Amino acid sequence: MINFKILSVILAVAFAFGIVFVKNSEIKTLKQQLTQANLNAEFEKLKVNECVARLEKQNEQIKAVALDNKKLLSEIDTIKQNANAKFNRHKPPNKDDKCQAKLEYYQTLFKELSDE
Repeated sequence: MINFKILSVILAVAFAFGIVFVKNSEIKTLKQQLTQANLNAEFEKLKVNECVARLEKQNEQIKAVALDNKKLLSEIDTIKQNANAKFNRHKPPNKDDKCQAKLEYYQTLFKELSDE
């Protein structure tokens, strides 16, 4: 009878150690999974921060282009006035004009177009 009690105590203690060992294994596995999940979350944060930085840089470039476009649009009137002043100085030759007058007109026109 005593042997049965000792045997049952030994089995109970062995079973308890087995349960503790299994639970420790599970805890270790869960800790590893938690660590991996935290690393994955940090990696995702880094990727998101990188994307945000790229978007900010792209937005700055878009703003710069938009400002350049606004500047060009504001200068269009000045450019048109300069072009009109440059090319409206000379009247085209009439059909009745002599060859020399026509030649001088076209020579002047080509010089102005080539910015000489």
